[in-house]
Amino acid sequence: MFQRMGQLEGKKSKINTDFLATHPSSATRVEKLEQLLPDAYAVLAANPDCSALQDRLQGFREAALGGSKDAEFWG
Repeated sequence: MFQRMGQLEGKKSKINTDFLATHPSSATRVEKLEQLLPDAYAVLAANPDCSALQDRLQGFREAALGGSKDAEFWG
């Protein structure tokens, strides 16, 4: 989502992104999230409840998509 917003911010168009001026740019948000990923993966690996939640989330995704695993939609 933030990568797409960054693309919109970079375009000279009539899209109003002024409200973003009080927040970090999308590129900065993406960079920060990428820096935080190793810690997030460590928490995920250390907590068996996270694994169970991931399984439940995958089941929800499949049910919502009628059994389809649409990676582009869900990331």
